[in-house]
Amino acid sequence: MLEAAKPKALRTLRQFAEAEIVLPSGPREKLRFRTDYMPWTGLVLDEMENPWWHRLFATGSVQSGKTLIFFSIPALFYLFEMEENVILGAPKLEMAQAIWQERLIPAIERTQFKELLPDSGRGSKGGQVASIRFKHGPILRFMGAGNSEKQISSHSARIVLATELDKMDTSGEVSRETDPVSLLEARNHAYGERGRMYGECTVSERGGRISVEVDVLGSGSRIFIRCPHCLDWLFPERIQLIGWHEADNEIQVEQQARYVCQLCSKPWTEEDRRDALSHPRLVHKGQ
Repeated sequence: MLEAAKPKALRTLRQFAEAEIVLPSGPREKLRFRTDYMPWTGLVLDEMENPWWHRLFATGSVQSGKTLIFFSIPALFYLFEMEENVILGAPKLEMAQAIWQERLIPAIERTQFKELLPDSGRGSKGGQVASIRFKHGPILRFMGAGNSEKQISSHSARIVLATELDKMDTSGEVSRETDPVSLLEARNHAYGERGRMYGECTVSERGGRISVEVDVLGSGSRIFIRCPHCLDWLFPERIQLIGWHEADNEIQVEQQARYVCQLCSKPWTEEDRRDALSHPRLVHKGQ
């Protein structure tokens, strides 16, 4: 009884991720997640613990790790470490349910929490369900941007996660009073400053929802790295990648492509690139 009465020692997001998450794909598939694989991930996970931020949005290129960092890891962290209800939003309800089947279930099955997956009732046998209740109590609820306002507003949770934000503002019937993303986020308003909203998406168009959240409404934070030649700090730009236009195939791209520093105009070798990426800095707008 005395042992059971002790409060649970909660881990940070970084500690949880490195102890529990197994990488689902890529060259390190099936290895334990470690921030030193991509050092910028450690900076971001640590910053997500900052109580100053209540709304956390991210964008990045395809396969950059943004979905893992801003969606999958927080989902598992709040469900199993914090033992809280989570709302998962997507452009359509079917997409949210597919994310559960294709991303979250495989991730959970590689952790110590796999025994908490339901083995009876809704969601235990797959199929289309509106929510999943885990054996230890928390509920994962799915919502689509195209759902009616009545369906969305009937549930609340402190934690709301949303993916494919740029597609959500054009899905279904937009409310006369608010857009689908804001309607989804309103599910945590009862929790005040304790509420957390996470969103991620690859930029599909300038002026889209994710670019507005990051650059206009948000901190405009960027990951800066240092040029190994001039030792100045820079934010990598796609236009500085040269040598790939003339390539005939992917093998030639790998051999010919080079990043050229926009400050000193010197091309980087692969060793230069790895060195620069190993010492990143998180810089907010105005710093």
